[in-house]
Amino acid sequence: LWESLKWPGLTPGAPKLRELTAQLPVQLAAFSYKRSRHFLWVVFIGGTGTGKSTLFNALIGKPLSETGVERPKTCGPLIYAHQAAAVDRDFPFAVKGIQQVTSDRAPAAGYAGTPGQVVVIPHEAQELSHLVIVDTPDLDSVELQNRQMVEDLLLLADVVIFVASQEKYADEVPFRFLSRLHLGEKPYYLLLNKAHEGLTGEEVLDGLRG
Repeated sequence: LWESLKWPGLTPGAPKLRELTAQLPVQLAAFSYKRSRHFLWVVFIGGTGTGKSTLFNALIGKPLSETGVERPKTCGPLIYAHQAAAVDRDFPFAVKGIQQVTSDRAPAAGYAGTPGQVVVIPHEAQELSHLVIVDTPDLDSVELQNRQMVEDLLLLADVVIFVASQEKYADEVPFRFLSRLHLGEKPYYLLLNKAHEGLTGEEVLDGLRG
């Protein structure tokens, strides 16, 4: 259907129409996928080196996402979900593969993921059975497929935890993404990590307003 749509080449809106015909099938697939499931997606998003993988590990209580000073560290999305959720079934996005791994056999450093692939870590914790928690690749990654994966997972997100650091929160790419979140309808939390002790919330807001 989408490939059969035609419009005159001189139409001023032709570039936008081409963009929409690429986006709509993905958005519809994500919508259909979410309607068939009954859990909430909590998606960590942030720039390179902001510490989102460390915070992802803190939330789930296990060092499953690899952390460190090398950048980028998360090369593909990690999805922590209850085993009954079956998040890999009918996954709505085009990926190179979906790998099921176990938390009890995780490498000591954690999983780093693979560009273009999804790593699913099933668990049996009933207190988290209503949530799917996702650590995404770096928002400002030089790998275009990583940035596209962040955009795709945003379609599934019920809430976004946007992780920034003091030196990164006003950088252009993360800031533009944060502006979209702010103007959108999804609830989000801006979590400023690695901030020095004297920094105030008002100073952060002043920087963002500027």
